[in-house]
Amino acid sequence: MDEALLDTDIFSEILKGIDQSVVSKATAYRAVFGYYTISIITVIEIVKGFHKLQREDRIQQFLARLPTVKLLTLDLRSAELSGRIYADLERTGQPIGRADPMIAAIALRHGLTLVTGNVSHYQRSLDQSKVQPIRVSSPPAAQSVPEAERRQLTVLFCDLIDSTSLSAHLDPEELREIVHAYHDVCAKVITLFDGHIAQYLGDGLLVYFGYPQAHEDDAQRAVRAGLGMIAGLQYLNDQLHHTVGARHAVPLQVRIGIHTGLVVVSEMGGGTRHEQLALGETPNLAPDCRGWPSRIPS
Repeated sequence: MDEALLDTDIFSEILKGIDQSVVSKATAYRAVFGYYTISIITVIEIVKGFHKLQREDRIQQFLARLPTVKLLTLDLRSAELSGRIYADLERTGQPIGRADPMIAAIALRHGLTLVTGNVSHYQRSLDQSKVQPIRVSSPPAAQSVPEAERRQLTVLFCDLIDSTSLSAHLDPEELREIVHAYHDVCAKVITLFDGHIAQYLGDGLLVYFGYPQAHEDDAQRAVRAGLGMIAGLQYLNDQLHHTVGARHAVPLQVRIGIHTGLVVVSEMGGGTRHEQLALGETPNLAPDCRGWPSRIPS
């Protein structure tokens, strides 16, 4: 498997996490290299999209993930290549957006394969360009990664306490906003400690520390992430008190269970939905470790 530059559409699909075929292949790629490689152009495009929607929260969530990627910039040589590609394609009647030639030029400059969901578009267009042909491919294939991998893993599981009561007292739209805000708080903390959210299970989160990237202190990272989520919920409860008010009288609390042990990570699922999941005793024991409500006293 060669290192590759992900275009904006592919990286956006990874962030959305909806297309599990893309997510599972991308996870396998990250397991090999430890990061995704994107361009500064992709950062500009994604921020622009969220800003147009007035979603500052999504911008901050996206920026929080950037420390986990390898970011390539547009230098003078890449800018020159981009201009040549754009001019050649205009002349041949095969124009593409301005951002696409810049991302293609950055891939050329660094000798990387450009990963895009529209291979035929690039092959049809860039074959007519006088610039050196660019290697393009669909999202990184998972076949080059072993189907199953044994490894030491720390699993964290957390969920909201008394979410049934919460749903009974709130309008479904308000409940959605609260759960989304809770997920957002948790995701930012988990990213800070380089954890991997394997699954969103209603108001629960299944999180891996040690996959796809392992650290010597994964267990400690999981504990710190758990404490960080508890602290983050205290701040979130203050915000919710001012927005939802009396309808949300009970503060959000979470139960957190953490367990470390040997697992086998394998692609699971069927049809169009596949996920990289850990199997073994550890993922089953982590939820059982949620013994007491976790909150910081006021």
